[in-house]
Parts: sequence; structure tokens; C-alpha cells
Amino acid sequence: MRLAAFNIENMFERAIALNLEDWHQGSAILEDFKQLNELIQHDVYTEEIKTNLLTIMSRYGGLLTNGENKFLRLREVRGKLIARPRNKPPEISPAGSYCQIWCTASGDPPV
Repeated sequence: MRLAAFNIENMFERAIALNLEDWHQGSAILEDFKQLNELIQHDVYTEEIKTNLLTIMSRYGGLLTNGENKFLRLREVRGKLIARPRNKPPEISPAGSYCQIWCTASGDPPV
């Protein structure tokens, strides 16, 4: 059984992707955010899902290496989504793990 969790840390802050001057850029980030969340929910990751996860996450520098980017933040709650073997590129774990992707808040005063 999967239970929903609520991210209280972003509850009153606006995501940076919503504050960009160019809405097309912000909407692309939100679409990637949506796709990542949908892909992560699978119980088993096929090669296609792994490739899609890596492709999307590689667009956001730092997300694959340390789980954080200006726009997105990865929270690995149970298990590891990303394996980081030494001297090799990051890989997606074979089985689904319970992870969450958050839109990063702007750090501006609460809305």
C-alpha cells in the first residue's frame, strides 16, 4: 500500500518555475516535474522508464549527482532511485523505490 505524504516545507512558497519571466520555460519544467512523478510511481522500472528518468533528470544539473537543482529536488524516502557507481555515469535502480520529486521553492517571502 502506498500512502500519500504532504510536503509542508513548500506549502506557503511559490515554486521558482512559476516565477520565471518566460512562461514557456516554466511550463516545460512543470511538465518534466509531472513526468518524473508519474515515472517514479512504477513498481518496477523497465529500460524505457529508466532511460526516460535519466533523460529528464539530466536536463537539471545536480539532480543526478546530489538530488537537488535550482528547480527540482529529489527526496529518496525508501531505497535509492539513483545509483552512483564510482567512475561510471549514474544509473536508475532496478526496482521502484519510494521517492518524491518536489518543485523547489523560490526562497521569497511566503505568498
